[in-house]
Amino acid sequence: MQMKFPRKAIIVAAITLTIASGSYVAGRNGLDLGRAITESRCSAGAFVHHSDKAEVVAADSDTGDAVTSRATTVATPVAKGAKLRSTEIAGADLVPNGDVEDTTGISPYSWSTNIYGKNNATFGLVPGHGSANAVRTAITNYTDGDADWYYNAVKVQPGGYYRYSDYYRSDVSTRAILMLRDAAGHTQYINLKVAAPASGWTQYQASFFIPKDVTEAMVFHPLAGKGFLETDDFSLEPATVQGFSRPIVTLTFDDGWRSIHDNALPLMQRYNIASTQYIISGYVGQEKDYVTPGQLYDFRNAGHEIASHTVDHADLTKQKAEAAAFQLERSDKDLTRCYGKPTDFAPPYGAYNAATTAQVQKNYQTSRSTDVGFNTADNLDPYGLMVQNMTANTSAEQLNSWLETARVNHAWLILVYHQIDNGPSSYARHPADFEHDLQAIKVSGLTIETMHQAYTEIKSQVKP
Repeated sequence: MQMKFPRKAIIVAAITLTIASGSYVAGRNGLDLGRAITESRCSAGAFVHHSDKAEVVAADSDTGDAVTSRATTVATPVAKGAKLRSTEIAGADLVPNGDVEDTTGISPYSWSTNIYGKNNATFGLVPGHGSANAVRTAITNYTDGDADWYYNAVKVQPGGYYRYSDYYRSDVSTRAILMLRDAAGHTQYINLKVAAPASGWTQYQASFFIPKDVTEAMVFHPLAGKGFLETDDFSLEPATVQGFSRPIVTLTFDDGWRSIHDNALPLMQRYNIASTQYIISGYVGQEKDYVTPGQLYDFRNAGHEIASHTVDHADLTKQKAEAAAFQLERSDKDLTRCYGKPTDFAPPYGAYNAATTAQVQKNYQTSRSTDVGFNTADNLDPYGLMVQNMTANTSAEQLNSWLETARVNHAWLILVYHQIDNGPSSYARHPADFEHDLQAIKVSGLTIETMHQAYTEIKSQVKP
C-alpha cells in the first residue's frame, strides 16, 4: 500500500535532512530553507566538477584575467621609413600618410616597422584597399611577441574622445593596441578589441577616451602569431561620443572566490549594491578558496546576478571546438539547474577570438572582456564589452576619474574585481579599499545595475 504524507511532513523531512548534513543556516526566521535545499541538492551532484574531467585546465592564478601588457618602450625598428615630409595634416585625421601612398621604394613616409619578442616577421607593400599600397606583415616562425608597422605618437586632447579605424586583410585574429604617453614621457599600452580573420578588405574600428593626463597617443595594429596581416587607410580622429539615456556602473567579480562572499557581500548589502558574479562552475563546493553552493545562493538571494566563467577556467582560444562548447554549455546547464539561467559570460584570461565568440553567442546574451574602455552607444559590442580592472593598486583618484568620465558622457562603466581580502595578490582588493569604492560609487550619480539589467536597458538605445 502506498503511504501518503501531508505536504507539511515532507517539508519537515527535508529540513531534517539538510540539518543533518550540516547545511543549516540561521536566517531571520531560523532556517533559510531555500539555501539549505540548494546546498543539499547542488552539493549532491548537480554540477560537473573540473576534477571529473580527463583533461584539467589549471586553476585561476589571480593574474590570468589581466590585460596583456607590452614593453614600456617601443623597440628599435627593424627597418625605418623616411621621416615625415611635413607636419601639416589634412583634415581631422591625425595619422600621417594614413593611406601609405606616399612612399620611396618600399618605405612609406612616416612609417616604421618593429619586431617585439621572438618571431621572424617580414614587412613589405602590397596592392591596397582601392589604392596602390597597403602595408604587409607576415610571420612563419613564432615564439612570442608581435610585429607591426607604426608611426610616431601624435598630439591628442587630454580627456578627449577618439575613433581609430583601418582596413585590413588577415588569415588570423588580430587586435589593435593603443599607446598613451603623458607629459612626463610615461607610456602605457591598452589592448583594443579583437579583429576576426578576413579574406577581403574589412574595416576595423575602435573608440576610446583619452585619460586627462595623456598628451600623445598612437594606435598600431600588430600581428601576434603565424600568418599575415595587411592594413591600409589608417585613421585616428576626434569623435563625438554617443551616450545612453543615463550613466550606468556595474560591479563584476570573476571566479567565485570565497573571499567575495565573506568580505564583499556584507559590504554590498550594507550599501544596497547588487553585482554580477562570474562563476567557475566546476569549482563550486570543490575548491576550498571558492564558494559553496549555499554561499552562491546567498548572492542570488540578495539580488546579485549569477553568470558564467566556464567549468574550469579554460582558455577557450586554446580549446578544440568540442571542448570549448562543453565549457560553455555545461556551465550554463549547471548554473541554470541551481540558480536560474545565466545570460552573461566572461571568458577566462580575457581571451577570445572570432571562433569562441560565435560559440558564446549560442548560450549567452553578452560576453564581458578584460579589454580596457567604456561602453557607449556608438561603440557597444555585446560580445566584447569593455571594462576597467580593479586591482590592489587602483587608486581612489583613478576610480573617481572613471566614474566622472562615465557620468559626463552617459557611458556604461563596468568594473572587474577578483578576491576581496588582505592577501598579497596584486588582483586582491583590500576590504577597506573596497568599501571606499562602494562609497564613491554610491555618491557618483551613476545608476548601479547588474550586467543583465544594464544591457536590457541600453540595447534598444543603439542604432542599427
